[in-house]
Amino acid sequence: MDPLEFYGLIFFIVLCLIGLTLFALTKGKKRFITIILTSSFLFIAILFIFGEPINIDADIEKRIEILEPYLQKNFPTETWEYAIIPYKEEGYNLNPKYIGVIFESEPNVIYYYFSDKEGNITLEATYDHAPEDK
Repeated sequence: MDPLEFYGLIFFIVLCLIGLTLFALTKGKKRFITIILTSSFLFIAILFIFGEPINIDADIEKRIEILEPYLQKNFPTETWEYAIIPYKEEGYNLNPKYIGVIFESEPNVIYYYFSDKEGNITLEATYDHAPEDK
């Protein structure tokens, strides 16, 4: 979990705890409003926790769609495969929005490209690895 996501989650938990405290201290119509607000914060937190991986997967697919024509234009004779960062697994600290490309002519090198939503593509890093690391 990214530190920004962690802080966002803590923020929502604190809001829910404040809401539950206010719920315990109020009566009548204010109690109803408090429970609605607390329920809303809880619902948003749950959406955030379960929706973020889906959003990241969709963003990766969009970035591959942007990168594909760039690779076809600049490397017309090459074939390649994508090396997506397994961000859902523990121990991976790379940004999942960097798309790894392994060219058939250089199977021991992963080129990490970044593409923004405007279609700008930059080569950010290369990684030499043994074939069994793939």
